[in-house]
Amino acid sequence: MESISINLLAESLLTKERPLGIVLDAPVVIQQAVNAARFYATFGAIESKLPADALLGTDLSDASSPCFNSLPVPPTDWVDSSTKLSQHEWGIIKPLFMLYVERENAIYLEASRNLGVDVYGRTTSEIQNDIVQYEQIMPSLAFFQPIISI
Repeated sequence: MESISINLLAESLLTKERPLGIVLDAPVVIQQAVNAARFYATFGAIESKLPADALLGTDLSDASSPCFNSLPVPPTDWVDSSTKLSQHEWGIIKPLFMLYVERENAIYLEASRNLGVDVYGRTTSEIQNDIVQYEQIMPSLAFFQPIISI
């Protein structure tokens, strides 16, 4: 799989993976994907945001700032819906994205309870517990350190 934008990956959830059962609009789902990717980007570099030569071996002697092969890592707010993700990045981000979508969907459903809508699925507090657990392991999943030979 070549790199695909966050926008297309999030929209595929609504159109292909789960066309029924989600009460969220496309912009809300896309924002949840961006939020999950930004969380990932706090611990690991997103390849499409790195300079072209970042994956080549470079001098790693300057560890004064966050870097990837001694090149500065872009801030997480550079991640937007047009950011492209590789398959391995999406594989780490997608479970968190799915939890964010499930939580947002539960918030909408719980808010509509006063209108007589039957709420289905897990509650927001149940989902939040799973989010906290996944966010705790995200640093170890996203971390990458190139091999340095002496």
